[in-house]
Amino acid sequence: MSSFYEFGAMQSHDATIDVWGTNATLNSRAVKLELTYHDPNSSWTFSETHDVTLLPNQSTELLSIRCPGPPQDGVQPPSGDPIWTSSYSVVANARLLDLDGRVLARFADWPQPYRFLAIPDPQLQLDVKEEQVTLSVQRPVKGLWLSVEDEGREVAWSDNSLDIVPGDTQTITAKGLGGRKLRVAYLGKEQALLI
Repeated sequence: MSSFYEFGAMQSHDATIDVWGTNATLNSRAVKLELTYHDPNSSWTFSETHDVTLLPNQSTELLSIRCPGPPQDGVQPPSGDPIWTSSYSVVANARLLDLDGRVLARFADWPQPYRFLAIPDPQLQLDVKEEQVTLSVQRPVKGLWLSVEDEGREVAWSDNSLDIVPGDTQTITAKGLGGRKLRVAYLGKEQALLI
């Protein structure tokens, strides 16, 4: 997925979402493309689902659309430009699901440059059961990094540095966690917090 943002006083003239998928098998594969959009600075969200086919042994362009954004009613563009869009702060999330609903791939596209983003508290919810860590958020989070309080024995994480959006709960395995407390850090909160 690729978005093109034109920043000027934190506004956008246009943003396009292009989604491609790769199938390394010799057979076509029917999948669902689930797109969700979140504005971290408001409660606005939008979602859509598309039935698509990944062609065999190649990359396939699945979708190219204009990025939606929060309503502009009553809001004046920062520069007075009449053709601005409100998509400058939108986080676009794409997931490919098989026909049984299992996630095959996911990707979150954040507006850039990151230094201009106002990152709110993601309201992270964490559930640890033995070596399984389940993570969910109320607001999008970028680059969520997990570590442990005690540096003793190393933990083998099945995944780390996660982008998580509301409604996309992720569970990872932490081999060697051994009941230790977790630390989390993410974009906007780079100093790790003990959970």
